[in-house]
Amino acid sequence: MSQNPGVPLSASSPKIDRRNVRPKLNPSSNLRTLSAELSRRRLPTNLKKLKIINVNCQSIRAKLPSFEVMLATEDPDIVIGTESWLNDSIATGEVFPNSYNVFRRDREASKGGGVFIAVKNTFIVTSEPNLITNCESTWISLHVKGLSPVYIGAFYRPQSTDRDYLLQLDLSLSKIPKNAAVWLLGDFNLPSVDWDTMSFKTGGSYPAISNLMIDIANDFNLHQIVKEPTRESNILDLCFTNSPARVDSVHVDSGISDHDVVIVNALFKPKVFRPPKRKVFLYHKANFSNIDDDMEELNSKLTPKLISSSSMDELYELFMTTLFNSIDKNIPAKLSSSRFSYPWVNRLIKRDIRRKQRLYNKVKKYGQSSHKFEFRKLRRSIDRKIRMSHNSYVRDIIGGSLKSDNTKPFWNFIKSKRTDTSGISPLQVHGRLLSTSKDKAEALNNQFCSVFTKEDLNSMPVIDSSPIPVIGDIKISTTGVLKLLTDLKVHKAAGPDNVTARVLKSCAHSIAPIFQKLFQKSVSSGCLPAAWLDANITPIYKKGERSDPANYRPVSLTSIPCKLLEHIIHRHIMDHFDKFNVLADVQHGFRKGRSCETQLSALVDDIMKILDNRSQADLIIMDFSKAFDTVPHQRLLNKLKHVGIRNNILNWIEKFLTNRYQRVLIDGTSSDKSKVISGVPQGTVLGPLLFLVYINDLPANIQSSVRLFADDCILYREIKNIEDTKILQHDVDNLCQWESIWQMGFNKSKCFTMRVSHKANPNPYFYQMGNHTLEQVNHHPYLGVELSSSMNWKRHINQIVSKANRTLGLLRRNLSHCDKDTKTAAYFALVRPILDYCSTVWDPYTQSEKNSIENVQRRAARFIFNNYSRQSSVSEMIKDLKWDSLETRRFRARLVMYKETHGLLPSNVRNHLIDPSNLNRRTTRRTSGRYLYHYPSTNKLCYQKSLYPRTTVSLAGTYYRNRLAVPHQWTALKTSS
Repeated sequence: MSQNPGVPLSASSPKIDRRNVRPKLNPSSNLRTLSAELSRRRLPTNLKKLKIINVNCQSIRAKLPSFEVMLATEDPDIVIGTESWLNDSIATGEVFPNSYNVFRRDREASKGGGVFIAVKNTFIVTSEPNLITNCESTWISLHVKGLSPVYIGAFYRPQSTDRDYLLQLDLSLSKIPKNAAVWLLGDFNLPSVDWDTMSFKTGGSYPAISNLMIDIANDFNLHQIVKEPTRESNILDLCFTNSPARVDSVHVDSGISDHDVVIVNALFKPKVFRPPKRKVFLYHKANFSNIDDDMEELNSKLTPKLISSSSMDELYELFMTTLFNSIDKNIPAKLSSSRFSYPWVNRLIKRDIRRKQRLYNKVKKYGQSSHKFEFRKLRRSIDRKIRMSHNSYVRDIIGGSLKSDNTKPFWNFIKSKRTDTSGISPLQVHGRLLSTSKDKAEALNNQFCSVFTKEDLNSMPVIDSSPIPVIGDIKISTTGVLKLLTDLKVHKAAGPDNVTARVLKSCAHSIAPIFQKLFQKSVSSGCLPAAWLDANITPIYKKGERSDPANYRPVSLTSIPCKLLEHIIHRHIMDHFDKFNVLADVQHGFRKGRSCETQLSALVDDIMKILDNRSQADLIIMDFSKAFDTVPHQRLLNKLKHVGIRNNILNWIEKFLTNRYQRVLIDGTSSDKSKVISGVPQGTVLGPLLFLVYINDLPANIQSSVRLFADDCILYREIKNIEDTKILQHDVDNLCQWESIWQMGFNKSKCFTMRVSHKANPNPYFYQMGNHTLEQVNHHPYLGVELSSSMNWKRHINQIVSKANRTLGLLRRNLSHCDKDTKTAAYFALVRPILDYCSTVWDPYTQSEKNSIENVQRRAARFIFNNYSRQSSVSEMIKDLKWDSLETRRFRARLVMYKETHGLLPSNVRNHLIDPSNLNRRTTRRTSGRYLYHYPSTNKLCYQKSLYPRTTVSLAGTYYRNRLAVPHQWTALKTSS
């Protein structure tokens, strides 16, 4: 027998399930059936029956209870769905369990339609986008042991379509490799074809389209194997294959819409991956007192003599051995595998499902209207019971977590509903498809390592001497370590050393003295145990083709004990930096008291001032390529020396940087370890601070204004004449020179220029980055806010309103049955932050934009009360909820200016206000001593309505006198956020 599944073994229809009424066959058909039976006997005997279900949904969201019942009872390996009625606002996780990988093709232009293929995530499949044409279809290839991949397609033909629609299907089939196995399922809406004789029924509908489908089936040697009606008396839901001998059985069962489902058992042995079982500790049964005793005994053994004579590796190994032995004795554990279940489909519901199946069989056998009525009534009852049971389950899980300190179940639930895929897809590397977890982990590890910088030690830059004194030594106290341990979040993931936060926090008092000794030894000797220098990498999909390793980013997990020591060192270094003003004032990333909002407020105010002067501002938005991964270590160490980081601390950081290894983990399988030769370690506490040190001198040779938020860099200048453009271009050249000297790289394709002006004819200039001409844009996102060339916030407001509405829609679809407290907490956690983010920067002044934002909150109030009646007052709902308007929240956010008057914000913000004592003006009712600061007059409305002029105490006190507390009462806001 040929091992290629695409080579037909006969020209027959497969055998039909015994539950079906076998159609009467003509003599030639009987011969074909006999041939198929003989061919099937030559198939391997160990083939698994692969269960494929073809289901017409007519809105899968509306039929979700029935769909879940079908998955729970039938346990299909592959589900082909038509008329899904999904769109891009509905994530895959809202509909499908995470035990399936789902490949969707939603209808874009109008409602309805849509197809999907859901495959169990233990199977190895690949999306086949090259087979997708201008019809509602999607394709995958299923990897089968010892055979070529099997191509599986889902297809839906609306009744209104013409011949051209089927010709698109013909085009898809023509792209499939010759002799490959093909399975094509879906709703074809062709009731007038006799599939036994492959001919058009006399007097039937759609003759041209029906005959074309027959021709397509014959051209590609496809056999249609469904012989029973799937909707009333018509066979609409079809299954074509060019491998009929591999069909074990076909039958039709009750569906979730007015179509029945087609269930096919195919004889294949797919390649399967089952992730290894995980060891799960049962902490609620733990005896932490015994672990405390073991830790106290270990602490007594750690004498000064033992510590001084042992290496850090030996000491940490002693700690881990003692801890893990104690854990094994005192914390029960079990092996757990990731299996999806439907706990809300309880015993009573399953009993009704069996009763429904018996009624369906009666309907098929006798066709009596009384049976049909009883069947439909029971199906509605089951749907209602499942929905109620599911809602109760969600209320218990989600509501309970929000009322406790552990909100992880809530966030896991929301995350699952937002998910569009599960796991890592098979990866294409050099034309080879990698499907095993080991191969994928190796490919991704190679990709992540490929961006590392090989440092040129022969061209080391010379750094001038620095007046900054040398940092002092660190003295570590047990009290300080204890506080760090007790502040740990117990659900924080462990690093490669498997030391968990739960155990560290539960045994904090007994472990703190041990860590104090280990930490002090580590800092004093400048040595770290090898276990602290490993990182487990989890790959996270970004965007683009999922089979491309370059479209994933790494997220690192490192040792928790090492992070605790990093916190101590970080605080010590930051105290040194703050004392001597080491970090550039234009850097707002990873710094206390600074944020995206402080960065944006200063940037926008500078640009607004330029516009107010009736001038032009040119912005250069710059993007570093893999900035954190490419920092050369020796150059970084030299910069640390320059700012006073020397002696033991520098030695410690050098060891922290230069002996690191990483591995990628996928489904419990890891790649080999790879040495990390550059970059600041991501997933660590010190990494961001080290990056700030490395990039700190970037603004040194810049004449224009520059602002930094970690690696986000924006360069800008007021353009009065051609000389200003030349200066700005020279600054760009200086930045390019900086990146060359310090072996960092700008991603030129992601660097843009924006010309901000209200002039009819602004000064034109095309800026260059080396030989690359920067693309000019009219709008661009910066730190999560959409900047525009007119400094108008309409586009940004439209975007956040749209995003907030989509998120609110997610909550409405999944939490509508929850209580008010749960819904309110979800709104506060997921929707309102979208509308509040950096609102002081873009706070609108037009009523239409204010209303657009407020309407989101009004919809949220209706969602919380589950009241969508037009006769009900939303204002009363908001009043009952005791919510402030979003406009009021934005105003209060602007009162951060009052904090500024007390020196609680960076100086670059404080410098925008003018002390009234420096003004020569007479005192009036509007300028009395109660108002602390004055802001100059403005020429442009956009500037007048921007953050600083608008929030001047005199303006705010006058405008909001009757709405909020008067300025004398604002002291209550002194410590507010």
